Amino acid sequence: MPREYGKAWFSMFTDDHFTSQLNIDKFLYMTLLGQPSLNYAGVTPINFKRWRKAIREGDRMPSELEAKAALIRLERNDYVFTDDDTGEVLVRSFMRRDEVHKMPNVMLSALRAAAQVESPKLARVLAAELTRVDLPVINGVSDGTKRLRLNLERAHRDAVAHLGTLAESAVEPFSEPFSEDFPEGLPEPFSEDFPEGLPEPFSEGFSRPGETEPFTEGFPEGFGEGSVVVEVEVEVAKSPTADGYVGGRVRARPSTRTEPPPAHCSKHPEGTDAPCRACGDARQARTAWDAEQKRLTARAQSDEVRQRAEDRAQAIADCDICDEDGYDRLTLCDHDPDTAERAKRGIALIRETLPKRAAQ
Repeated sequence: MPREYGKAWFSMFTDDHFTSQLNIDKFLYMTLLGQPSLNYAGVTPINFKRWRKAIREGDRMPSELEAKAALIRLERNDYVFTDDDTGEVLVRSFMRRDEVHKMPNVMLSALRAAAQVESPKLARVLAAELTRVDLPVINGVSDGTKRLRLNLERAHRDAVAHLGTLAESAVEPFSEPFSEDFPEGLPEPFSEDFPEGLPEPFSEGFSRPGETEPFTEGFPEGFGEGSVVVEVEVEVAKSPTADGYVGGRVRARPSTRTEPPPAHCSKHPEGTDAPCRACGDARQARTAWDAEQKRLTARAQSDEVRQRAEDRAQAIADCDICDEDGYDRLTLCDHDPDTAERAKRGIALIRETLPKRAAQ
């Protein structure tokens, strides 16, 4: 089914990380969400002419170089990923944030689209995204329901296999989806070099965040340029939107902490009503830790569901009794060749016992 609209969650516009991006970058991101060519896997062809028209300011049309620079900045913050060689752009978190996994037919379309990705670079990112999305649970035993359930399982296997094979052809093995700038081993979006760094955005009309007083104070020491990172008594640090709407940059290190960090500073272990910067940092660190635990739990559950689906598919493939849907005529098959004989013996035993009980 074709897309007729793109979701723009209200939280995008109160999200510190997203709202602190350059205006041209935000407009370009919204333009990508609204592309009719964007499929349910979050992939769309590069089309600078269309995009430049959408992000112009009055009669001022941005150059293609400015549009490319905006894409590079968006990629450095993990919002989108671009492959100039294959002409593809991926909106990284689209599948999760548009909730395609809640609609079985839409999820089926997304998986089929993922299996058509041509870029090894985008395959690596999209493969990581698929691990964060569960297959929809489909109940029922009707023929249509069984077909949809089977088609989803097949499409998921095909997509994972395609993306995995394609990702192996990229420059280096892919371990974590996101890093400080580009994912390790991933090439930059465009092959040509910018001779003096990235070009500035529109010289007039668009201002950088900070020039119109969105921040009354400078970032505290330790904050990276272009993102907000909490690194106070916590091993896992990420921007406020690392698992929020659009993604943002994720900076995670392996954590050995088994207990949650304190929600208040050491001077106010029970909290305080007075302004305390250290308590504010501790609360943010605790929030980041809690969010990471939820993400790890969700991923473990997703892995468990996927493993059960793979085990079921393998059991069906190895079974000589059931059909391709896992049914022995109208009964869900247990893949045990002795089941039928045991049932016959049980019925015979019941028939033999019933007359004796009647006589008693």
